Amino acid sequence: MDAPILTEKFVEKVVSSLVTDMPFLSNSIYWEFQDDYQCIFIRITVDNLPKDELNPTVTRVAQLLNDAMPQRVDGYSWVVGFKSGDEIIDSCFGGSSSLPSWGV
Repeated sequence: MDAPILTEKFVEKVVSSLVTDMPFLSNSIYWEFQDDYQCIFIRITVDNLPKDELNPTVTRVAQLLNDAMPQRVDGYSWVVGFKSGDEIIDSCFGGSSSLPSWGV
């Protein structure tokens, strides 16, 4: 098992920047550690986001996370699912030095 690359304090700071820099309320963002603290999964509820703003928002979130999160060699350090109603309607992921990113 690899040593954890993420801490709760660090992730809370990154998630806080999503609230500060993006059109999200703090209660619309859920996150959890995955892969023994090597990756975070973030779910953002976008029920109130106009449909024409979804793609640019996904790109902005991906760029923010790609700039803020550490890189992994054999996996992603972050994954985001955008939720509307009961469905994940879009996603992005990145933070890998050896795998392609999506949404960036």
